[in-house]
Amino acid sequence: MTISIPRADLFLLRLPLLCILVVSTYVNAEETKKHDATQKMMQLTITPERCVALRQGQTCYQLVEFNWQSITAGDFCLVDTLNDNPLYCWNDATSGQFRLDFQSPQSTNYVMRAQGELIDLAQKTMTVAWVYKSSKRPKASWRLF
Repeated sequence: MTISIPRADLFLLRLPLLCILVVSTYVNAEETKKHDATQKMMQLTITPERCVALRQGQTCYQLVEFNWQSITAGDFCLVDTLNDNPLYCWNDATSGQFRLDFQSPQSTNYVMRAQGELIDLAQKTMTVAWVYKSSKRPKASWRLF
């Protein structure tokens, strides 16, 4: 037994799905515009952006300088997202500089936030790289030949 649905009815069945698709696309475009506007209001730079350790898993040591600028003055904090603690905060400022003795075996994200807020105004990553990849097998303490 086959049920035949006229084309007009098929269109009416698909219309709600089409409406949901159009609305979700519009909402996504608006969120992208907000994110882009926020990124233009605040700029964060890290110098250098990469730390190189000798072997994978070793702690990397690097003196890092953070510089930021904002279009509007405000109370802003530089936050390490690994532990979500502010590294330094500025009051009523449009720009700032901070130096950090970076020590980590892994890449770390840093963000600028308004004091007391959880919204990221700018974000940068300190990338940790290594020269030699760590081997999984232990090295033998003696050899036959």
